[in-house]
Amino acid sequence: MQETEYVYGLKDYLRIFRERWRTISAVTILVLMASLVFTYVRDGSEASVPSTEEASAPPIEESPETTPPLYVIVEAPPSFGGFVTAATQQVDPEVERLRILSSDVLKDAAQDLGVSEEEIGSVISVEPLGGGGVFAVRSAALDGVSSGDVAVAVAETYLSDRQDGVSRRYRVAIQQLAARVAALRQAQAGNAERIAALEAQIAQLRAEEAATDAGDIIDAPAYAAQANATPAPTPVVEPVTPVEPAGRPYARNGIAGLVLGLILGAGVALLQDVLDPRFRDVEQVERGLAIPVMAILGADDAARQHGAESLQAQILHNGLSSVALVSLTDKGTERELAQGMSSAPQAAAVNAPDIVTVSAITDPGGYLAKAGAAGAAVLVIDRDVVAREDAVRALGNLRRSGAEVLGAVVA
Repeated sequence: MQETEYVYGLKDYLRIFRERWRTISAVTILVLMASLVFTYVRDGSEASVPSTEEASAPPIEESPETTPPLYVIVEAPPSFGGFVTAATQQVDPEVERLRILSSDVLKDAAQDLGVSEEEIGSVISVEPLGGGGVFAVRSAALDGVSSGDVAVAVAETYLSDRQDGVSRRYRVAIQQLAARVAALRQAQAGNAERIAALEAQIAQLRAEEAATDAGDIIDAPAYAAQANATPAPTPVVEPVTPVEPAGRPYARNGIAGLVLGLILGAGVALLQDVLDPRFRDVEQVERGLAIPVMAILGADDAARQHGAESLQAQILHNGLSSVALVSLTDKGTERELAQGMSSAPQAAAVNAPDIVTVSAITDPGGYLAKAGAAGAAVLVIDRDVVAREDAVRALGNLRRSGAEVLGAVVA
């Protein structure tokens, strides 16, 4: 006999949440704690923001003995390639400024210079110059590293990351077109024109990728000459704007950890229920065995007696002379059920059937013979104990023994 596939419904999900709330809570707490620990351990400043006091300080006169900070221009084009981007995307100066000051850029630049990220972050400032994605990167000197080297390292790292992102988009587009060409070649039927068109697009993308430049680094006088403007005077410079951590995002990461924990916890609880071989409710018995549930034995004595009387009435209605109650455990549920049936008012009827009790666990060699001799059988299934596979096997054996399986009693 094949087990009917069980489809989970809303009632099943509610039962899982009700029965396995401890699992869901434990997973949620673990994920939440992990997110908070991760937030504490990692650096709290993904992007640096200017200090309010320092940013409002007036310009200062630079001493002639002091080496002036290098004035470097990062020129970032607003778009990359007509094929990859359908329309020109204008650069948001504030977003791009924070990307230049991001933790990834500062960390890579610090590694190239052999200094710490905190040191390089404390001397770098970035400001947009007009439109078109042009930014001024300014720096003060560090111990053993000139201000020019610091500014150039940050600018080069940013442009390198930007170029990598552009190349990555081109590679993805080329791979997608190449996959379509390969599929058309396999078809080998009337696809020559389409293949030629796709290969032309691939060649165009490769040419665009080779010609794409994420930006340039030029010093202030060269930029001024390009703009036909007077070079900016160097004796008076703005103060170096220190940066300070934006703080660790405990609230944001905590909420994210809580949501992720609930999702993972629900997934673990559902997986446990799917892998649980036992019957959990009456509907699972009916669907899993494809037989009706004739009675339900409740938790209290009154409910169990009511279930026994209901079963006795149904057997009398069928006009059977003998019925075997076959239990799939050694708990004695079938004997308790028979006692309840014998004390039912219908037991005094003239045509009351003989009730045979047998356990497939305590009498594995004889329960089939007894059920076959009785001619009819009722499976007694204890929920949370009997595995679905065992019940399906016992049901098939009973039918092969010649006994008519009337249904099941769920305890």
